[in-house]
Amino acid sequence: MIKSDFDPQKPYTYVSCARMSDPGQNPRSPDQQFITIEETKKRCGYPWRHLESYRDDGVSGRYLRKRKGFQQMLTDIRTGKHKPDLILVDTIMRFGRCDEMEAIQRELLNKHGILVLAADTNFADPSSEAGRAMRLVHNFQATAEGRTKAHNVLRGKRDAARLGRWPGGPAPLGLRLKTIMKHGAEPAEIDHRVLEHNPETAGFVVEMYRHKHELGWGSSRSAKHFNSDPEFIRKVGHIDASTICRILDNEIYKGILVFGRVSTDVVDDRKVIRKNPEDEIIRVENFCEPLIPSEIWEEVNRLRREAGRKISEARRRKSASNGKLLQPTAPGFVLRYPLTGLVRCESCGASMRPNSSGSVSKSGRRYVYYMCPGHPSGSCMNTVRVPEDWLRKVVISTIRKRLLPPPPDGSETAAIPTWFSEVFEEVQAAWIESRCAQIDPSPRLETECDDLQKKIDGWIQSLSRPDLNPDVRRLIESQVADATARQTEIKHELDQLDISDQNLADTIKPERVQDALHRLTEVLACANPNAMNAELALHIDRILVHPDRRVVMHTCRLGAFDGLVEILIGNDVATSADESVTNATPMENGHRIRPRRRAKLRLDGDLGGNGHVYRKSQDVHDPDRFAGLPENWFWRDEFEIPWKRCWSKTHAGEVARVRSEENLSLAKLAERFNKSIPTIRKALKNAADSNGH
Repeated sequence: MIKSDFDPQKPYTYVSCARMSDPGQNPRSPDQQFITIEETKKRCGYPWRHLESYRDDGVSGRYLRKRKGFQQMLTDIRTGKHKPDLILVDTIMRFGRCDEMEAIQRELLNKHGILVLAADTNFADPSSEAGRAMRLVHNFQATAEGRTKAHNVLRGKRDAARLGRWPGGPAPLGLRLKTIMKHGAEPAEIDHRVLEHNPETAGFVVEMYRHKHELGWGSSRSAKHFNSDPEFIRKVGHIDASTICRILDNEIYKGILVFGRVSTDVVDDRKVIRKNPEDEIIRVENFCEPLIPSEIWEEVNRLRREAGRKISEARRRKSASNGKLLQPTAPGFVLRYPLTGLVRCESCGASMRPNSSGSVSKSGRRYVYYMCPGHPSGSCMNTVRVPEDWLRKVVISTIRKRLLPPPPDGSETAAIPTWFSEVFEEVQAAWIESRCAQIDPSPRLETECDDLQKKIDGWIQSLSRPDLNPDVRRLIESQVADATARQTEIKHELDQLDISDQNLADTIKPERVQDALHRLTEVLACANPNAMNAELALHIDRILVHPDRRVVMHTCRLGAFDGLVEILIGNDVATSADESVTNATPMENGHRIRPRRRAKLRLDGDLGGNGHVYRKSQDVHDPDRFAGLPENWFWRDEFEIPWKRCWSKTHAGEVARVRSEENLSLAKLAERFNKSIPTIRKALKNAADSNGH
């Protein structure tokens, strides 16, 4: 049992944690959202010393990783930058509303000796018997409040939908929202909104259905058509195949609103989408005027269901069921190729996806290549396809040359690489430059502390006089107390400056770098794509594929220093990032994808025992994990995708010569060269084209 012996009258140090209203709530003034320093002193009157405030504006308390202020507070505590006794919040709900809050509070208390106090409970001791019971109740209320609020909002939306009113969100393409005002309200007040046709974009939706109904086009072909239409780009923007699929699947275009197909939740800091049972889905007939006739909508979706059924059957044949009836809600993503998510299109910024050739060659191989997902729909003009096996080999080979030196003769462990001393000196120089750019408060603080000590000595001599006036004695005692408290604050500020330097020294220790490189060697030697991807993401910022078949890999030189990127960025060492390294490079046509946060990987003991490769100080799922570092902290390696000449072009002359000399048929030529008849026919055509026939 943990007992803290918490006494509110002692001069504890504290940090304040704040979180403004969740998105969708009515914002109030900042002073009403969280407890301020002034409000703390006014409310409790305790002699506590404030260290720092952390806040997350407009971020839901159901998440952890999205709350940058909360994560920064935990990092500062775990690294020793701040050593508070207390964390003050307005209410426990402002601290967080996820199930992990109980475990985080236990870690703060057991490992760091920190109590989380709330102003609405008058800063009651949470480690006492009554405090633990209150903490359990408040943590339950914090998580239950979100479910209750979501239920009430959903109920209101269902009632609005049944009344023919738009339940919320943007209007579908081809439709727009019409505002209905309350009758007789002064001043004018909006009552609700309904859907109506949008004359500017309704024709595009009609044409999408015509493509499928009359022409039999697929979604990719239709998207490519619209992405080449300047008028569509001007009014709507670029569109991809998945968006067209959702439009064709939406019953709102035949006048029926289907509401409540799915429900969302947050599990293990991830948004989870689940399909609702049929009895929870509501259908509102005649919700709006149909844009597409019902018979055309039904025929289009009959064709789509038939194609989907064939695809589903093919997938079921490939994947065998494991017999489980209860599936995990957030199992984590499993990769097949270790560079997934790291390879990006230079033209549009999208993550290039690995695609299989589908069929198996005569040699029994299935070719896999990376390609831009926007190219089939026409939203990106980058047509380059990167062979997966070639890219994986050159990337791993380059990483080994850059980071992993060969072990000395007769040694089983790798030595410290030659680049370590160079990076070490650059980090030290950048840190000194950053500290010099800031005004060093140490001399001023030390002078102030000495002056206070002289005053305290004089006051103590005055207090030793027995005939001192009582009013003067009380005044001097209060001045001594204030001066002593200020001395304590000065010593703490000086300690924090030393802690920052100590954190940097601990981060760039050769032993820690050697451990990181040893772990990288182990992971690259295993056959676990998830572990390899997570470890490579600590070193590789991104691999850009250019339309001219150039591949440029940006490798961070600080990847082996766990936590150094956060220290340098947090201390404003970085000035400006290279445009080729950031995600903000604009395209000529203005269409560029902002990389989203990657799905969480499944990193546990079941996947090769390499779950330890994920380091908490570096979020490998964040595409902007290196944003803010200048160009000099990156290695830039450039490769060129090798051209693979077609056999029919390479051997065109030989095939034509054999045919003219021996007068063999296509079948005989195919048997002679061990190729198919179409390949032989293509070789003869290439030979004829080269001779000008």
